[in-house]
Amino acid sequence: MLTVILAATLTAAAALRLPPLHATMTPADRDGVFWSEERVLVNINTATLEELCTLPQIGPSRAQAILDYRDRHGPFRSVNGLCDVYGIGEKILSGVRPWITTQ
Repeated sequence: MLTVILAATLTAAAALRLPPLHATMTPADRDGVFWSEERVLVNINTATLEELCTLPQIGPSRAQAILDYRDRHGPFRSVNGLCDVYGIGEKILSGVRPWITTQ
């Protein structure tokens, strides 16, 4: 039996999703505390500040920057467009990519 201990620092806006008690996790699912049997994707074109804050490495200031960028430039054409937002680069994008969509 394999025991996996997942640890992360939680913030007030963080969402904690845990697998069902007897769930089987694949290596792709072992990416931190943001795990669910069915992934719930955040649409970066329609998400509120609070919804954006549920994403890993996205706090209130980055979430507001996403909203401001979206208001100025319109909807994102792809998730890669998130790199155009001040304060978000490839490293952060790679951390949130499994959790976001533009559709």
